[in-house]
Amino acid sequence: MTGSGEVAGSIEVGKMADMIVLDRNLFDASPEEVGQIRVLLTIFEGREIYKMQ
Repeated sequence: MTGSGEVAGSIEVGKMADMIVLDRNLFDASPEEVGQIRVLLTIFEGREIYKMQ
């Protein structure tokens, strides 16, 4: 997508925020552990749309 750098691409005030928070570091997990990693929080377009209870 060309020209979206002003609204996306980094975490800054005024930019859209699409991200997830995981229960552990994905990059430290073994391939066998990846399927056990849980999403704790999902933010889409700056709004919380999922939060694990």
